[in-house]
Amino acid sequence: MNKSGFEIVCQDGKYGLQDDKGNLVVPCIYDKILDYDDDDYIRVLKGKVYGTVDLSGTVVIPHSLGITHLGVFHKGTARARKDGLWGLVDVHGNCLTGFAYKDIDAHRSYGYRVITQDNKYGIIDEQGNFKKATDTKHSPFQSIRVFHNGVAPAYTYQMKWIFIDKDHKRVNDYEYWSMDSVLRNGIYTVAYAPNQYSAAKYDGTPITTDTFDYPLHFENGLSRCCKKHLDSEGKEITLEDGQPMYDYGIIKDSGEYLFPMEYHFLDWNNPKAKDCWYAEDDYASYILFPNGEKLIFYKCPSHKYQPYIPKELFNHHITQEQFEAIKNTPKVIYDQPIKQFNRGLFFSELRNWIDAWHDFDFYYRDTDAPVDVEKTYRVGKIIRCGSDMELTRKLLRPVHKIRFIIASHHIASAEDLKKDEDAGEEYVSFEEYVAGRNTYFMVLDNYHYGSTTQILLLQLPYTALQIAKVFGVRLTPSVLKKESLAGMDVIGTSRTDLQIKMSEPVHGHSLSTVWTAKMHQPIGFDQDARKVSLRPEHIVTKVRNEEYVNFFINYDGFPKREEFLKNNQNHKIQIAIGKVKYLDSNVIVTDNNVSEAPIKPGTCKLVSEIGKPYDYRLPASYPAWQEREANEKKFLQSCYRSAFKIAQTNKFDSIGFTCLGLDKGYPFDIAISIAVQTTMEYMTTGKYDGNVVFCAESEAEAARFIKEIKKLI
Repeated sequence: MNKSGFEIVCQDGKYGLQDDKGNLVVPCIYDKILDYDDDDYIRVLKGKVYGTVDLSGTVVIPHSLGITHLGVFHKGTARARKDGLWGLVDVHGNCLTGFAYKDIDAHRSYGYRVITQDNKYGIIDEQGNFKKATDTKHSPFQSIRVFHNGVAPAYTYQMKWIFIDKDHKRVNDYEYWSMDSVLRNGIYTVAYAPNQYSAAKYDGTPITTDTFDYPLHFENGLSRCCKKHLDSEGKEITLEDGQPMYDYGIIKDSGEYLFPMEYHFLDWNNPKAKDCWYAEDDYASYILFPNGEKLIFYKCPSHKYQPYIPKELFNHHITQEQFEAIKNTPKVIYDQPIKQFNRGLFFSELRNWIDAWHDFDFYYRDTDAPVDVEKTYRVGKIIRCGSDMELTRKLLRPVHKIRFIIASHHIASAEDLKKDEDAGEEYVSFEEYVAGRNTYFMVLDNYHYGSTTQILLLQLPYTALQIAKVFGVRLTPSVLKKESLAGMDVIGTSRTDLQIKMSEPVHGHSLSTVWTAKMHQPIGFDQDARKVSLRPEHIVTKVRNEEYVNFFINYDGFPKREEFLKNNQNHKIQIAIGKVKYLDSNVIVTDNNVSEAPIKPGTCKLVSEIGKPYDYRLPASYPAWQEREANEKKFLQSCYRSAFKIAQTNKFDSIGFTCLGLDKGYPFDIAISIAVQTTMEYMTTGKYDGNVVFCAESEAEAARFIKEIKKLI
């Protein structure tokens, strides 16, 4: 119960009411007791019939009247239902209207809305007097709010909020999709549609024609407002976490802006005190005050919420002049560390994996499969096993046209694999080994001797191939011989082995039908005689023997890329929105103006700049874009390389770029791709060991830069 001093009690499944002294003032004879109404009457239920008692327990409306629904009393009246029809009753149960209506809705502000049995609408007052709506042009109302100055919001059956007077006439043409239930300081929060919020006065007049993405909540005549941030093309801008970026401001209940919507974050600086706001834009942080003053605090590094700033720190702010300088500085929206590739470490790890300080193990496979040996197995080519390949350690005279000889320390023994229940195959006992699917080889030698062609393959880890591709390291037989096979004559050894064996008699096992059947498939082809792509396949096979797990899953035991890079010096590539001429960098690269001295195409020229944010400028020269001209790409790429060479030679620790080529008609995708690829080539390989900033003219251009970079890192 909501009245102090009384409590609902239950005895034997029936309910009553006792006072604070424990006296039972209403006996426990009712199936339900409802809350008090405004006139201190208690609604009680017996079965499905309503009645009322007062606070002394005296029955006021007896159940014998047969009322099956009874509303809350207000000003001595309540709506009630009997025999399926509705009427208005007083506190003693007398029906003021007769039970004659199909429905009655309560509107405490101004009478009751009724629906007649012939589906006509009207209004009755608290005395039961019927009053028909006089404005027949508009539909009746589902709901009417409290009247203020003779005007109230009304909700129509067309799902619109309009404003009416006490005669239920519409006072103006304003209508809204939704409306806050509370009138605050003479202002309603309204919406024209989802995410189109505004505010209106008590009579429905909007305070502003602007709409906002979130509802307005006025406190002391002020409310935060916001809309999604759009680029020049009207597209929404999102943050790195995928959430939309908003523009925030402060609006008065008069419709004027105290602070325009130009901040990317805005909230109470101290949520408890609510005496000022903390805000951020692209350039600085601010404290905003209700009187319209603002304090420029510090340069904002991100759009993340900053904690409460104590008032004692308010004097640590920047000047207006400092602010203007910050405002011109390009806004950095992407800041990514780029780790350089260590060539020496790479080949050291590769040499350890190959195990060059010991003699190789050699494995053999002979086949008569018809393949174009010269084309398929040309020296330097990379091939992959498309399925498990049986090999042997026994060096016998070849009886087939093609012999594969594999140099490796990482080939699995069939005897060990045979122990695994998932191996799925019985192996003949002939020093048999297995090169698993996703085993990679480089062709070191293609040697013809007699009727046999011998293909020498060196096993290489897939991870090493991947790293070499990303960082532009050429893996060729000559490079491998220099870096990882020094002192080893693998080719000479393999050729000598073949020459010796060709002089020996044929071993009976070489003619075995079982063995011949296993040997028919050449390495680098699948069982259907199709070439195997170099893309690794995902293989899920349980292997108990850890020593050979690398043959059955995409793992080759070679250190991952991150292990090569973790100890290297970090340098940064940044994307900023703004003009490159305001960039605080050692040197910036710009297009060569017509007024400047001619520069050889494909190059840059170092120009000293005094009194500028940057120290030097590099005008770049390249031809205008003409479709289907292949050299144009080369000239543009050469300009970037020239700029990096100059920057490295002069030990510049930072270099800034515009997107070269756009002013001369280069397609956007081509210009961006050349810029990013050339930059990553120089940064990751250590050809340039400084920081790089790309200045984009718009959010859309910056997003394209970021997309291209993420493809390569």
